Amino acid sequence: MSSSDDESQIPSNDEMAQDDRCWDGNWMTSGLNLMFVGLTSDDFCQNQMTEFLDEKEDGGGVLQEEHEFLTLPLDGDEDAWAKMHIRILRPRKLHLAGGAIRSFTDGTCPPRIRIRKLNSKEMEELLEHKKLGNQAFSSKEFETAIEHYDDALIVVPLELFVAPVEQINTIVSVLSNKAECELRLKRYEDAGCTATDALMFDNNHEKSRLRRAKAELAIAGLPHLVQAQVDLQEIVENLYSKAGVKEAKELLNQLDEILNMEKKSKLNQNPDFDYDFYVRMLKSRCW
Repeated sequence: MSSSDDESQIPSNDEMAQDDRCWDGNWMTSGLNLMFVGLTSDDFCQNQMTEFLDEKEDGGGVLQEEHEFLTLPLDGDEDAWAKMHIRILRPRKLHLAGGAIRSFTDGTCPPRIRIRKLNSKEMEELLEHKKLGNQAFSSKEFETAIEHYDDALIVVPLELFVAPVEQINTIVSVLSNKAECELRLKRYEDAGCTATDALMFDNNHEKSRLRRAKAELAIAGLPHLVQAQVDLQEIVENLYSKAGVKEAKELLNQLDEILNMEKKSKLNQNPDFDYDFYVRMLKSRCW
């Protein structure tokens, strides 16, 4: 597996410090339909409150603000985050999207987010198209499967940051299945992007991490290979499923050999190249 022509050009240490890939990772973290872009807008909270008040008025005042919004604890307050899970998320079977947590940690997420859910008709459409996609996948009709998965995702609202666990799990499954189809079709960039969209909903989704790592291995180039290493180590170190850990370890063995060759190649081209520094820079924004 060889690097692209662009990756064969060795940057200086100063250039590395300005390289966005060192700080922003290799994949867009805007989420499905750019939903996480809206999360960081200045008028996000105001728009959500205006929408809530309109819905409350239309519904005759039934909606209660404390049940419609999730207030996030101060960053770094682990006890408060734990209490939020125990007292709010777990009893109500709600899931807070990993992308929202990531934005909050970066200081770009609002302190309060509206709780949303798909209605019964939307869920029926989502499940029906997922079923059709899975049937096409089983028949190895990957293009058709992708079309059905895309149809399933049409019903997903733009601001599904806090929602029922079951609904989030279904959406993540659709995205991850779509990523697998793209892998089978050797559309590795698409597969990596789709797997990342799934991880923005659920950062702990094992299949999506594996599929993103496979896409990164196929794309190659040091930034992608380092992200693949992070993805695979996440699975191994956090003891996901037995099968997932086994596959991750096998891929890591392959990856270690590739990274050793990358390092030798870079240093042969430029003995002054600070390889370890560059890798640390890349890893600093991998997730």
